[in-house]
Amino acid sequence: MITYKERESFLHGLDMRVKILWLVGITVSLVLFKSLPTATLASITSMLLFQFSGVSLSEIWHDGKNLLFFALIPVPLQVLALPGYEGLMLGLVNAACLANILAAAMLFIYTTKQSKFVGALAWFGVPPSFAFSFALALQFIPIFLREISEVRIAQSARGARLTGPTSVFPMIIPVAHRAFARAEDLAISLDARGFNPERSVRPNFRMRAPDRAFAAACVALFALIALVG
Repeated sequence: MITYKERESFLHGLDMRVKILWLVGITVSLVLFKSLPTATLASITSMLLFQFSGVSLSEIWHDGKNLLFFALIPVPLQVLALPGYEGLMLGLVNAACLANILAAAMLFIYTTKQSKFVGALAWFGVPPSFAFSFALALQFIPIFLREISEVRIAQSARGARLTGPTSVFPMIIPVAHRAFARAEDLAISLDARGFNPERSVRPNFRMRAPDRAFAAACVALFALIALVG
């Protein structure tokens, strides 16, 4: 399950603000500069960072294979919008960029405690309510993946053939319905408990040499993506 994993690793020890810089920067870069060289460069970087996460390859594959459902969504959509070889290649590039964004999110979740994440967003001046909502959305990822697995099993039991890229379409509506239902239940629960996100306190952070080096490497990577893209 994609959740925080207690490890002693380089990424676990990084300043939270630097990890937020990495997640936001790589996401924006891949959205703005979608190309095959960009996706290749991001893939190499993601593989290197996974080596510094302290998470085993078996854990990464066990969690990551469920995300292929999302990564493949751009392929059939792009083929429908632009039939032919050009549409297929564009769909594959979009899928590769999306896969790298999901990989960056996995790295972030694996190495980040929610309490520190909310505090870092508060340090950046993000409204506490938005910071809490974003952190909560990250925690919903494993629940969302479990919903996908349950829907897939239920539809297979009814005789549905869920193979190939087009298998995502019969699952979109039931998965979305269950996700919205869970979100509504959570909202009611928080409201009943009188939850107030404005009570959060801004913590103190201190940048170290490894944090500065990683931040500089991130900025260089984003600049390189912009050049090759």
